[in-house]
Parts: sequence; structure tokens; C-alpha cells
Amino acid sequence: MRSPEGEQQPLALEQAAWDATAHGQAVAFYDRLLTANARVFLEDKQFDRRQALADWAPALAFREYRLSGETVVPVTGDLAHLTYQATVTGDQGDCRVHCSSLYVRRDGRWLLTLHQRRPLRAPGPDS
Repeated sequence: MRSPEGEQQPLALEQAAWDATAHGQAVAFYDRLLTANARVFLEDKQFDRRQALADWAPALAFREYRLSGETVVPVTGDLAHLTYQATVTGDQGDCRVHCSSLYVRRDGRWLLTLHQRRPLRAPGPDS
């Protein structure tokens, strides 16, 4: 039996990942979503699939989030690139990040193979 994620397009999967994380289900969701050779890049860290499931996904915690500026670029019929900004509200306050995700379709199912996230900083006096 196919999981519900199997029929969703990359943007819907990305939204579902944020929803799962907001409900404390990040590890289980990303376990189904990440390819075997997936990579996650943060500003100062990088994770392979195993590390992402052991260290990155369990540490994801926030109360609310909002995505904006979503753009999907079909690279090929089986490869899609997403970019967007996320505003996250957690115990430490608000933070804004720029996200980039690369999805690949395997056996008719979209999977996340690369995710990058970096903070969006307010323009400074030298900007």
C-alpha cells in the first residue's frame, strides 16, 4: 500500500513536512520522505540521511510557521527544485529562513534528496 505522500507533488510534500514537524512527527515523516542518499545543509552543519533522522529532525520544534514566496521549478519530469521563505515562531522567538529543496521522483513517488536552509537576516547599515 502506498503512503499518502506518494501521490503528492513536491510543494504539497514540503508543506506536509512543516505540518508534521509542528505536530511532533518530523522523524517519522522524514523517514518516509528522504532518499537513501539525502543531504541536509544548514548554515553551519550538514547531515546525511542517517544523521538527519537521528540529530536534525528530532531537534525541529516550533509552535507556528508561515511559508511565503514558494517557487517550484521543474528541472526534468522527475526532478523539481523548490525555494521559499519560512517564518517560524518557537520558544526562542521568531526566526526567518530561506529554504531550498530538491525532489526526485522514483517509482512514481516524490522524495526529498536535498534540503538547504539559511537564516534571512535583516539588512544592516552596509547593505
